[in-house]
Amino acid sequence: MRAVAHGGANWVEYRDKETDDRRVYERAVTMVSACRELDVRLLINDRVDVALAAGADGVHLGQDDLPVSKARELLGTEAIIGISVDNGEEAQAAELLPVNYIAIGPVFATSSKPDAGAAVSLEGVRQAAASISKPLVAVGGIDLSNTGAVVAAGCDCVAVLSALHGSGGLEHITRQLMNAADDAFLLRDN
Repeated sequence: MRAVAHGGANWVEYRDKETDDRRVYERAVTMVSACRELDVRLLINDRVDVALAAGADGVHLGQDDLPVSKARELLGTEAIIGISVDNGEEAQAAELLPVNYIAIGPVFATSSKPDAGAAVSLEGVRQAAASISKPLVAVGGIDLSNTGAVVAAGCDCVAVLSALHGSGGLEHITRQLMNAADDAFLLRDN
């Protein structure tokens, strides 16, 4: 976490589908403490209970998780809540929910989430970005070679996992990804 924070990441999502509840909670508490120290926001994937108990900044929900309205009720108005969508129609529906951001993906094929479904492609990102006003996060198969194109397609943020496992170390790779995204934002906004 320290390495990606020093590389420029300002949000981290803790996703753990295999560990027992107690250990997930303990890890989340440790991560919350580290994130406060590093001025990084921590979101917990799927688990509103863990986010609430550990004092995380928020939660990222899938289509089959606790309903967003209930998560908002439990976590309060200050919590960050995001939701995953698979296409532009789901993005438009999510626009009406009490979420802070909408995540679309997978943009490209990904090995880190075997059940991710079909890739939406850059065109799917463009369509979703054009149809919503809330921040759009692009996720799935994003790496240094395509970060710029994903940002150019209209997202407000990219989320990566597998891309962090390259050579050079987490801090270096994160900095490269952040620089690529920043460069693409500058080009897009000019």
